[in-house]
Amino acid sequence: MQKKMEAAVYVDKGKVVIREVPILQPGQGEALIKVEYAGICGTDLTIVSGNHPRAKPPLIIGHELSGEVVEIGEEKAEIKVGDKVTVRPLLSCGKCYACQMGWDHVCQYLRLLGIDVDGAFAEYVKAPLETIHKLPEGVSLDLAALTEPLAVAQHIITVSNLKIGDKVAVIGAGPIGMLVALMAKRGGASKIIVSEVNEYRLELAGHFGFTIIDASRIDPVSRVFELTNGIGADVVYEVSGTASGTLQMVDMVKIRGEIILVGVHEKPDPTNFTRATFKEVVFRGSRVYTKIDYSRAIELLIPERDNLRSLISHRFGLEKASKGLDLVRQRGKAMKILLKP
Repeated sequence: MQKKMEAAVYVDKGKVVIREVPILQPGQGEALIKVEYAGICGTDLTIVSGNHPRAKPPLIIGHELSGEVVEIGEEKAEIKVGDKVTVRPLLSCGKCYACQMGWDHVCQYLRLLGIDVDGAFAEYVKAPLETIHKLPEGVSLDLAALTEPLAVAQHIITVSNLKIGDKVAVIGAGPIGMLVALMAKRGGASKIIVSEVNEYRLELAGHFGFTIIDASRIDPVSRVFELTNGIGADVVYEVSGTASGTLQMVDMVKIRGEIILVGVHEKPDPTNFTRATFKEVVFRGSRVYTKIDYSRAIELLIPERDNLRSLISHRFGLEKASKGLDLVRQRGKAMKILLKP
């Protein structure tokens, strides 16, 4: 087997270059995967902008992937060479309070592939066997690269108190926001309202049958109340990570409603906590996913394949990683961008 590979490496603030680097050899309890597809995530932008507190250059970024196992670091393993797989990129310590309680997805010392160790924007990636999930027959590898963000959305719906017939509002229609809306529909929501300022994303949300609000032209709060007979949304999913989103979420949720905080904020944003107190609003954060969430996301790859395929806006070779990152940053006519090493 070859000893070197091409990889997209974050080398300095705002700079990703294609380099030839050594292929990491799998040790005990690890496997080497030939990457078929890797998805670009908003976290990758945070890393490249130099604003991620843990990611340090030089680093191969990327944590959403699918591929084929080509080498295993131990003889007795359930995963075999030739298996088509995806990777749950969470690296938990297994010893802290959260891990001991079975909440390893919120480990006190949680690390991730592509953030704390080299990731998937490369021809090959190394991962612990316990994080590798074999794909069912019939799952295409391009859609399998969307397992990770789909698991994020699966977890968001799971931690909320969404009930059949609820009316929900989703603030922000990027890939995660769109997947949250799709999972809310699967979870029984009777009305799904999506608020967004990007015309391309609004059009796609409308294509899925969601009720859309162009927040650049209409007051989202007033419109949500119109659409819910003056009551407000049962559940609001704040996925935008914007100051405007955090201000709107308290006003558009119903009395004793629920707000799920999903969007990651680079700095503290204002929230009307007095208003939230008077409405007895329930707040809940949502971070990544559990192993069960990830497994369930894999099970949804086939029944949701048409919707998932609609979310893939671009496919590039690895050499165009910087172009892909720029497209996501510009938030124009782009949704989920896949790289193919």
